[in-house]
Amino acid sequence: MNSTRYLGIFAPFPRKQYLSDGWYKRIATVDYHFEFLPKIYINSIHKRSNGQSDFVIHDSGSIEIFYSDSDQVLSEEAKTFLDSIKLIYIHTTHLGEDFFRLDIPVPFVIDFHGAAPEEEGYLGNQLLAERLKEIEMKLYIESELRVFISSGMKKHFESKYGRRNSVQLPIISDVRPTLSPTLLANKARNPSSGVYAGGMQKWQNIEKIIELSLNSGIELTIATNSSIRLSREEKKKFKLVNCNSIQLANLYSDTTFGFVLRDNGVVNQVAFPTKLYEYMSHGVIPIVDFANLGGLNDRGYDYLDHRDFKAGNFDRSLFMNYKENNLQISREVEIEFLEGGLMLQGLVNGLINAR
Repeated sequence: MNSTRYLGIFAPFPRKQYLSDGWYKRIATVDYHFEFLPKIYINSIHKRSNGQSDFVIHDSGSIEIFYSDSDQVLSEEAKTFLDSIKLIYIHTTHLGEDFFRLDIPVPFVIDFHGAAPEEEGYLGNQLLAERLKEIEMKLYIESELRVFISSGMKKHFESKYGRRNSVQLPIISDVRPTLSPTLLANKARNPSSGVYAGGMQKWQNIEKIIELSLNSGIELTIATNSSIRLSREEKKKFKLVNCNSIQLANLYSDTTFGFVLRDNGVVNQVAFPTKLYEYMSHGVIPIVDFANLGGLNDRGYDYLDHRDFKAGNFDRSLFMNYKENNLQISREVEIEFLEGGLMLQGLVNGLINAR
C-alpha cells in the first residue's frame, strides 16, 4: 500500500499549453504554493485517449488521474493513488458536481474562483445555474476551508451562508513590470493610447470598449489569446495582438489608458480582474464602468469613469498621483497574495497531517 500522504487537487494538471487561460493560471499558482507536497490531480475535464492509461506521472512528480462519468472504472493502481489522498483542493464550484460524484471520503478545501450560479444565469444557462446553487452551498458548508480571490467575494459568500474559516488569495498575474515603479510613473507615453487585455466573454463588453475608444479618439490595442473574427472594417478600428508576458508588459509601459468596462452585478462584484491588477501595476490609468471590482474601492484605487472619459471631464495633471497610488495598491495586493499563500500552505499542511 502506498504510504505517501497526497494532496488531491480536483482540476486538470496545468500543462504549459493551457496557461494562456486565466483558470489554468490560477491552478498553476496554487500548485506553486503547494510545491512542497506530493499531489494527485483528478482531471474530470479532459477525456483520456483510447488505450491511454487512466493516470500519468508528470516530470514534476505530480500524478494526474483521468476520471469521467462515461469512464468510471479505474485501474487498481489509480484506486491505490486515490486511497492515499488525505485532503482534496477543489478548483471552482463548476467541478463540485464531479467531486461529489466520485465520493472520496476525505476533507476538502474549495477555491471559489467566482460566483458560478450568477455567472451561468448571466449567460442564460438557467438550469445549470439552479443546479450550481445547490452545489455551491454544499461546497461552502461542508468544506474545511474556503479560498476567496477578493474581499468582494468574501463578503458575497458570507452574506449568503454565514462566516466560515477562510483565506484570501488574490489572482496575481505572471505579467511583471519591466521598469521600476518610479520609472513607470514618470515614463512618457502616447497620450492617446489605450489597451484592452483579456478574454472575449460577454461580461467584458468588448463592443462598448471599441465604441468608447472610437468616440474618444483613442488608438486602441486589444491584446487577447481568445479567437475573434473581424471584418475588414473592424480591423481598421483597432490593433489586435497576441502577446507573451514580456511583450504585454512592454505594451502596458507605453500605454496611457486601460479599459475594464464590466457591468455592476454579482459576477463582477466578486471578481478581481487580473488585467486590472496588471494595468495598476504598470502605471496604466483604468477606465471603468462599474468601479468596485473585487472590492477595490475599499483600497482607494484611482480610475476614470467611462462617462467622464468620453466627455473629456478629467485632469491629466492628476495622472502622476493616480499612477503612484495605484502602483502602491498593486504592491499591497501582491503582499496579500504572498501572505495568503503562506497561510494557505500552513492550513493545508495541518489538515493533511491531522489525518
